[in-house]
Amino acid sequence: MSKQYADLHDPNAEYTMRELSAETMGVTGSRGGDRDVAITDVQTTMVDGNFPWTLVRVYTDAGVVGTGEAYWGAGVPEIIERMTPFLVGENPLDIDRLYEHLVQKMSGEGSVEGVTVTAISGIELALHDLAGKILGIPAYQLLGGKYRDSVRVYCDCHTEAEPTQRPAPTRPNAWLRNSATTR
Repeated sequence: MSKQYADLHDPNAEYTMRELSAETMGVTGSRGGDRDVAITDVQTTMVDGNFPWTLVRVYTDAGVVGTGEAYWGAGVPEIIERMTPFLVGENPLDIDRLYEHLVQKMSGEGSVEGVTVTAISGIELALHDLAGKILGIPAYQLLGGKYRDSVRVYCDCHTEAEPTQRPAPTRPNAWLRNSATTR
């Protein structure tokens, strides 16, 4: 049986949290150009790797999709599903306000720690990806700009079985030799 999170009501909401939706905050004016975009859906999928990765996708009425990743944790997809009604109809360019909106809406459900923060962070990453696509700039420009021209990349998806034994080093490490002589 699937829960209809959009139909749930929090009786404590009126006095425990600020309402930061665009409508309540008065952020409903036109932005012009391609910036009048609304979130239509938020979905997750699980990828089985060295842990269950939760990928988050935020969809818009303009057909632009942003992708993020939420660190693993039990219940993350369900929490994201719970937060979807808080995002539908919102402009994805309002990243900071939407982040705070989710924290406030989820305040009674552990939004300052644990898997709720994980879920909110996955959505935030997807919003940054989406904003970069809508504005036609790399997402790093939204986060303070370029810091270096190249970055060394390390990729390990743990796709192979772990070795049962570590192979013996072919030559002793320098730090090991030095520590042995200083004792």
